[in-house]
Amino acid sequence: MNDIEERFSDALHSTSRSWRQAVDRRLKYLGVSQASWMTIAIAATARSPLSQSELADKLAVEGATMVAMIDRLVKAGLILREASTCATPRPG
Repeated sequence: MNDIEERFSDALHSTSRSWRQAVDRRLKYLGVSQASWMTIAIAATARSPLSQSELADKLAVEGATMVAMIDRLVKAGLILREASTCATPRPG
């Protein structure tokens, strides 16, 4: 990576981190983080209910991360978890 690419990458990373921190400060009074807010926003604007894996894909996070996020949001009473109507059995 040349000098300008490295400086750009550093600046982009710093800006992204600052943006997340600023959004988290603004959402603190609601008791949610930016990640929580994005999860709620994506679920609320979906045309139909999303599975956990679809939600994880839309937010570009791992499935386990999404499960933990959904668990926290359900516990806080901010979202509802519904059983899937899909009859596909889980591997196991």
